[in-house]
Amino acid sequence: MTIRIKQQLHASLLGLTTLLLAACADKGPPVPPEPLELSQSIAVDTPGQQVHFEFETTARNFASYRTYAVELDLQHVSPSPDAASPRDLHIPLRVGLQQWSGGTWQSLASPDAYQIAQSQSGQPLPDWHRDAGLNYAQTQRGSDGAYRLHVALLPLQAHSRYRVQISTVEDITPLRGASARILIHESRPLAK
Repeated sequence: MTIRIKQQLHASLLGLTTLLLAACADKGPPVPPEPLELSQSIAVDTPGQQVHFEFETTARNFASYRTYAVELDLQHVSPSPDAASPRDLHIPLRVGLQQWSGGTWQSLASPDAYQIAQSQSGQPLPDWHRDAGLNYAQTQRGSDGAYRLHVALLPLQAHSRYRVQISTVEDITPLRGASARILIHESRPLAK
């Protein structure tokens, strides 16, 4: 009888230990309670269109271990199967990132995926990436008319104030009539 009670105690302790370990398992860093998620519509097919964002990074909306970016959500159905897809286009945007520091706005670099790859590999930018001052959107995912394109990496810091201005720079006829939104939010890291 004593052996039976010991076996039941061992089984109970093992079950309790398993539950405690599962409850304490590392589920990764916590997500901020009010994640940074900003968006505005933009006419991406027309030059001179602008959107402006001004925000602060706080403990409630920002996590230093996350990657933040400017991205473009694009809803576009090609008029014909032969028409260019957003995956095939080089969409230039001008991105201005500023941080409030020492009583003035300081400009910060906000590289696109091509500039990041070039700095890591030492290879030149593609010929069509004619202006290092422009960011070219790179498709991250999408099909069937819904696309998410990476525009710029944002090197944000906690407890800081930022301004971001994004503007279109050229007429992109294949995107005529597309619905587009600029997003500033946590983003998946870019593939190397």
